[in-house]
Amino acid sequence: MIDAPQAARLARAHAAKFLADGITLGTEGILESPSAWFFPWHHEGPPVAGSKGFLIEKATGRVHPLGSAYSAERDLKAFDAGYRFGHAWLVVTHLRDPRHAEEALRRLKIHEVTPEVAHGVEWRVPHLLTLKEIRTRLTQLPAKFGPIPVYFAVEELDEMRRHGEVTFVLENIPE
Repeated sequence: MIDAPQAARLARAHAAKFLADGITLGTEGILESPSAWFFPWHHEGPPVAGSKGFLIEKATGRVHPLGSAYSAERDLKAFDAGYRFGHAWLVVTHLRDPRHAEEALRRLKIHEVTPEVAHGVEWRVPHLLTLKEIRTRLTQLPAKFGPIPVYFAVEELDEMRRHGEVTFVLENIPE
């Protein structure tokens, strides 16, 4: 288990790779949760888009970069609930109500890539899964979708778990 001083050392070492003019690792605004510490970026001038900081996982010392779309409190709560913020395969293992499950999966706005070859070039253009594609895939369980960007799907995934329409696991994809 990583303690606070170890987490701070890991945070400084990680931050050193990314520091730019006017951006520093924050010493104020550090948050702790049962499973991680949050270390914010501090910057001079207008806000920097893309990242508000990163989490240091207490159990492993792994560094998890965060986006900037949500609050640090939301991200820590999601992390404590077991969500990891890279991309993951969504594997549906059980359906309680197929129609509600289809609708829940449609709300995730899952994009997938189907490689196509034209004129000697492989095209990898993502397309939004249709309700028909979701319905067809759910006829055979387990059904694999994605990969999905977990950071932007936490609320929908939580909703699916709470209502029990879909039982699923997330298979994280190493970055």
